[in-house]
Amino acid sequence: MHFPGLKPVAFPDSFIYQKTDSRQEPNIDLSHLEGLFPSESNKPAKPHITKKRNITVDLPPLSGNGNRSPEHDTADKEENLGEFPGTEVEKLISEGSISEAESITRKFLKKNHNDIQALLALATICANRGLKEEARICCDLVLETEAFNPLAYFVLGQLANEDGEIENALLLFNKVLYLNHEFFPALIELATIYEFQGDNKKALKLRENAIGKISKLNPESPIVFYKNMKAGRLIEELKKLTEHL
Repeated sequence: MHFPGLKPVAFPDSFIYQKTDSRQEPNIDLSHLEGLFPSESNKPAKPHITKKRNITVDLPPLSGNGNRSPEHDTADKEENLGEFPGTEVEKLISEGSISEAESITRKFLKKNHNDIQALLALATICANRGLKEEARICCDLVLETEAFNPLAYFVLGQLANEDGEIENALLLFNKVLYLNHEFFPALIELATIYEFQGDNKKALKLRENAIGKISKLNPESPIVFYKNMKAGRLIEELKKLTEHL
Protein backbone atom coordinates (compact mmCIF):
# COMPACT_ATOMS: atom_id res chain seq x y z
CA MET A 1 0.00 0.00 0.00
CA HIS A 2 2.82 2.36 -0.83
CA PHE A 3 2.26 5.47 -2.88
CA PRO A 4 2.11 4.09 -6.46
CA GLY A 5 5.51 4.09 -8.11
CA LEU A 6 7.14 5.97 -5.27
CA LYS A 7 9.20 3.60 -3.18
CA PRO A 8 11.87 5.13 -0.94
CA VAL A 9 15.32 4.11 -2.08
CA ALA A 10 17.84 6.01 0.04
CA PHE A 11 18.24 8.60 2.74
CA PRO A 12 20.08 11.96 2.62
CA ASP A 13 22.64 12.93 5.24
CA SER A 14 20.44 15.83 6.38
CA PHE A 15 17.96 13.40 7.93
CA ILE A 16 20.53 11.41 9.90
CA TYR A 17 20.39 12.01 13.64
CA GLN A 18 23.66 12.78 15.34
CA LYS A 19 24.68 10.43 18.12
CA THR A 20 23.71 11.58 21.61
CA ASP A 21 24.65 10.36 25.07
CA SER A 22 21.89 7.93 26.03
CA ARG A 23 22.39 8.83 29.69
CA GLN A 24 21.22 12.39 29.08
CA GLU A 25 17.94 13.77 27.83
CA PRO A 26 18.43 14.43 24.09
CA ASN A 27 17.80 18.17 23.96
CA ILE A 28 20.39 19.14 21.36
CA ASP A 29 19.16 21.77 18.91
CA LEU A 30 19.75 20.43 15.40
CA SER A 31 19.10 22.86 12.56
CA HIS A 32 17.68 20.20 10.26
CA LEU A 33 15.01 19.10 12.76
CA GLU A 34 12.06 21.19 13.84
CA GLY A 35 10.32 18.50 15.90
CA LEU A 36 11.02 17.96 19.58
CA PHE A 37 12.86 14.97 20.94
CA PRO A 38 10.80 13.01 23.49
CA SER A 39 11.82 13.20 27.11
CA GLU A 40 13.71 10.39 28.83
CA SER A 41 10.46 9.10 30.36
CA ASN A 42 8.71 9.04 27.00
CA LYS A 43 11.24 7.31 24.79
CA PRO A 44 9.54 5.48 21.93
CA ALA A 45 9.74 1.76 22.49
CA LYS A 46 11.85 -0.09 19.96
CA PRO A 47 9.90 -2.59 17.88
CA HIS A 48 10.57 -6.17 18.87
CA ILE A 49 11.57 -8.66 16.20
CA THR A 50 9.74 -11.90 16.90
CA LYS A 51 10.52 -13.81 13.71
CA LYS A 52 13.34 -16.34 13.71
CA ARG A 53 16.56 -14.92 12.31
CA ASN A 54 17.73 -17.67 10.01
CA ILE A 55 19.48 -15.68 7.29
CA THR A 56 23.12 -14.96 6.56
CA VAL A 57 24.15 -11.31 6.55
CA ASP A 58 27.42 -9.41 6.44
CA LEU A 59 26.81 -7.91 9.87
CA PRO A 60 28.19 -8.72 13.33
CA PRO A 61 26.40 -11.81 14.65
CA LEU A 62 23.73 -11.33 17.29
CA SER A 63 23.76 -13.17 20.59
CA GLY A 64 20.72 -14.96 21.93
CA ASN A 65 19.31 -11.77 23.46
CA GLY A 66 19.71 -9.78 20.25
CA ASN A 67 22.87 -7.94 21.31
CA ARG A 68 26.18 -7.95 19.52
CA SER A 69 28.93 -9.99 21.09
CA PRO A 70 31.67 -8.17 23.10
CA GLU A 71 34.43 -9.30 20.75
CA HIS A 72 32.73 -7.56 17.84
CA ASP A 73 32.29 -4.37 19.87
CA THR A 74 36.07 -4.41 20.39
CA ALA A 75 36.67 -5.09 16.71
CA ASP A 76 34.43 -2.16 15.81
CA LYS A 77 36.66 0.23 17.76
CA GLU A 78 39.76 -1.07 16.03
CA GLU A 79 38.39 -1.23 12.48
CA ASN A 80 35.91 1.63 12.34
CA LEU A 81 37.90 3.75 9.90
CA GLY A 82 36.83 6.11 7.13
CA GLU A 83 33.44 7.51 6.22
CA PHE A 84 30.61 5.79 4.42
CA PRO A 85 30.34 7.01 0.77
CA GLY A 86 26.66 7.82 1.18
CA THR A 87 26.46 10.25 -1.74
CA GLU A 88 27.97 7.69 -4.10
CA VAL A 89 25.63 4.95 -2.89
CA GLU A 90 22.57 7.20 -3.23
CA LYS A 91 23.61 8.12 -6.77
CA LEU A 92 24.05 4.46 -7.71
CA ILE A 93 20.64 3.59 -6.32
CA SER A 94 18.95 6.48 -8.15
CA GLU A 95 20.59 5.26 -11.38
CA GLY A 96 19.32 1.73 -10.81
CA SER A 97 22.73 0.24 -9.97
CA ILE A 98 21.38 -1.49 -6.88
CA SER A 99 23.83 -4.40 -6.92
CA GLU A 100 26.84 -2.10 -7.01
CA ALA A 101 25.40 0.09 -4.25
CA GLU A 102 24.74 -3.01 -2.14
CA SER A 103 28.26 -4.34 -2.74
CA ILE A 104 29.86 -1.07 -1.61
CA THR A 105 27.63 -0.91 1.47
CA ARG A 106 28.26 -4.51 2.56
CA LYS A 107 32.01 -4.16 2.04
CA PHE A 108 32.04 -1.04 4.20
CA LEU A 109 29.99 -2.70 6.95
CA LYS A 110 32.41 -5.62 7.22
CA LYS A 111 34.89 -3.26 8.89
CA ASN A 112 32.47 -0.61 10.18
CA HIS A 113 29.67 -2.58 11.83
CA ASN A 114 28.28 0.38 13.76
CA ASP A 115 28.05 2.94 10.95
CA ILE A 116 24.51 4.32 11.10
CA GLN A 117 24.31 5.65 7.56
CA ALA A 118 25.61 2.40 6.07
CA LEU A 119 23.17 0.31 8.13
CA LEU A 120 20.28 2.51 7.01
CA ALA A 121 21.37 2.28 3.39
CA LEU A 122 21.55 -1.53 3.60
CA ALA A 123 18.18 -1.64 5.38
CA THR A 124 16.62 0.31 2.52
CA ILE A 125 18.30 -1.80 -0.17
CA CYS A 126 17.20 -5.02 1.54
CA ALA A 127 13.64 -3.74 1.98
CA ASN A 128 13.43 -2.90 -1.71
CA ARG A 129 14.78 -6.36 -2.61
CA GLY A 130 12.27 -8.09 -0.35
CA LEU A 131 14.91 -9.18 2.19
CA LYS A 132 12.65 -8.10 5.02
CA GLU A 133 14.32 -9.93 7.90
CA GLU A 134 17.76 -8.56 7.04
CA ALA A 135 16.28 -5.07 6.73
CA ARG A 136 14.77 -5.43 10.21
CA ILE A 137 18.10 -6.54 11.66
CA CYS A 138 19.81 -3.47 10.19
CA CYS A 139 17.15 -1.21 11.72
CA ASP A 140 17.50 -2.98 15.07
CA LEU A 141 21.26 -2.35 15.04
CA VAL A 142 20.67 1.33 14.28
CA LEU A 143 18.22 1.66 17.16
CA GLU A 144 20.69 0.06 19.57
CA THR A 145 22.89 3.12 19.04
CA GLU A 146 20.35 5.80 18.16
CA ALA A 147 16.99 5.13 19.77
CA PHE A 148 15.57 8.31 18.23
CA ASN A 149 16.51 7.71 14.59
CA PRO A 150 13.38 8.34 12.47
CA LEU A 151 14.71 6.56 9.39
CA ALA A 152 14.94 3.20 11.14
CA TYR A 153 11.33 3.53 12.31
CA PHE A 154 10.30 4.56 8.80
CA VAL A 155 11.77 1.42 7.20
CA LEU A 156 10.22 -0.74 9.93
CA GLY A 157 6.90 0.97 9.26
CA GLN A 158 7.11 0.13 5.58
CA LEU A 159 7.91 -3.49 6.35
CA ALA A 160 5.00 -3.73 8.78
CA ASN A 161 2.71 -2.17 6.18
CA GLU A 162 3.80 -4.67 3.52
CA ASP A 163 3.20 -7.54 5.95
CA GLY A 164 -0.34 -6.33 6.62
CA GLU A 165 0.46 -5.26 10.18
CA ILE A 166 -1.50 -2.03 9.76
CA GLU A 167 -1.76 -0.98 13.40
CA ASN A 168 1.97 -1.46 13.90
CA ALA A 169 2.66 0.48 10.69
CA LEU A 170 0.50 3.37 11.90
CA LEU A 171 2.35 3.39 15.22
CA LEU A 172 5.76 3.41 13.55
CA PHE A 173 4.96 6.13 10.99
CA ASN A 174 3.53 8.31 13.75
CA LYS A 175 6.74 7.79 15.74
CA VAL A 176 8.66 9.10 12.74
CA LEU A 177 6.57 12.28 12.70
CA TYR A 178 6.90 12.63 16.47
CA LEU A 179 10.67 12.61 16.07
CA ASN A 180 10.71 14.80 12.96
CA HIS A 181 7.46 16.37 11.78
CA GLU A 182 9.13 17.58 8.56
CA PHE A 183 9.57 13.99 7.37
CA PHE A 184 6.98 14.09 4.57
CA PRO A 185 7.42 10.48 3.33
CA ALA A 186 5.77 9.33 6.57
CA LEU A 187 2.83 11.64 5.81
CA ILE A 188 2.48 10.05 2.37
CA GLU A 189 2.55 6.53 3.83
CA LEU A 190 -0.02 7.39 6.50
CA ALA A 191 -2.31 8.97 3.92
CA THR A 192 -2.23 5.78 1.85
CA ILE A 193 -3.16 3.66 4.87
CA TYR A 194 -6.02 5.93 5.97
CA GLU A 195 -7.42 6.05 2.44
CA PHE A 196 -7.34 2.25 2.33
CA GLN A 197 -9.25 2.21 5.63
CA GLY A 198 -11.86 4.58 4.19
CA ASP A 199 -10.87 7.61 6.25
CA ASN A 200 -10.63 10.04 3.33
CA LYS A 201 -10.69 13.09 5.58
CA LYS A 202 -7.45 12.08 7.32
CA ALA A 203 -5.89 11.00 4.03
CA LEU A 204 -6.67 14.37 2.44
CA LYS A 205 -5.26 16.32 5.38
CA LEU A 206 -2.05 14.29 5.40
CA ARG A 207 -1.49 14.64 1.66
CA GLU A 208 -2.13 18.37 1.78
CA ASN A 209 0.38 18.60 4.63
CA ALA A 210 2.94 16.65 2.60
CA ILE A 211 2.36 18.85 -0.46
CA GLY A 212 2.92 21.94 1.68
CA LYS A 213 6.27 20.66 2.91
CA ILE A 214 7.43 19.54 -0.53
CA SER A 215 6.41 22.91 -1.99
CA LYS A 216 9.20 24.52 0.01
CA LEU A 217 11.72 22.70 -2.19
CA ASN A 218 12.93 23.66 -5.65
CA PRO A 219 10.55 22.00 -8.18
CA GLU A 220 13.58 20.53 -9.95
CA SER A 221 15.10 19.11 -6.78
CA PRO A 222 15.26 15.30 -6.91
CA ILE A 223 13.59 13.64 -3.96
CA VAL A 224 16.08 11.05 -2.78
CA PHE A 225 13.32 9.02 -1.11
CA TYR A 226 11.57 8.38 -4.41
CA LYS A 227 13.40 6.99 -7.41
CA ASN A 228 13.66 9.38 -10.38
CA MET A 229 11.07 11.78 -8.96
CA LYS A 230 11.51 15.56 -8.80
CA ALA A 231 9.71 17.70 -6.22
CA GLY A 232 7.41 19.30 -8.79
CA ARG A 233 6.40 15.94 -10.23
CA LEU A 234 5.81 14.47 -6.79
CA ILE A 235 3.46 17.34 -5.94
CA GLU A 236 1.52 16.74 -9.17
CA GLU A 237 1.13 13.05 -8.39
CA LEU A 238 -0.05 13.76 -4.85
CA LYS A 239 -2.58 16.32 -6.10
CA LYS A 240 -4.03 13.73 -8.48
CA LEU A 241 -4.59 11.41 -5.53
CA THR A 242 -6.40 14.12 -3.56
CA GLU A 243 -8.89 14.96 -6.32
CA HIS A 244 -11.23 12.06 -5.54
CA LEU A 245 -11.11 12.42 -1.75
